[in-house]
Amino acid sequence: MTLSATEFSYLWDGTAKGWVLVKLDGGADTPSYVIANKITKRGLITEDEATFAEVIAKMLGDGCPVVTPREFSGKRSRPTETESRGEVPAKALMATEAVALASSTRSSA
Repeated sequence: MTLSATEFSYLWDGTAKGWVLVKLDGGADTPSYVIANKITKRGLITEDEATFAEVIAKMLGDGCPVVTPREFSGKRSRPTETESRGEVPAKALMATEAVALASSTRSSA
């Protein structure tokens, strides 16, 4: 059973706090987004691409916050010494893997 976009209305109608769109670098013509909660640090994946696109459109249309991955994670704007050497904390690496997995799951559906 596929859920309709209206069943995700809590993302944009204010009944659940903290939901934002994290804008990934997909280019100006085709921006990519991840639906995530700034409070719980959890993401949301829909069952199919059409529902996902409709939910994104409704969130954008209703003025949901759009943030960068850095803003979502709360990282400071200046890199640490290890970050400037190209080292990435394991937690950040796992998040990158999760986003890649979510993207490949959506594109294969």
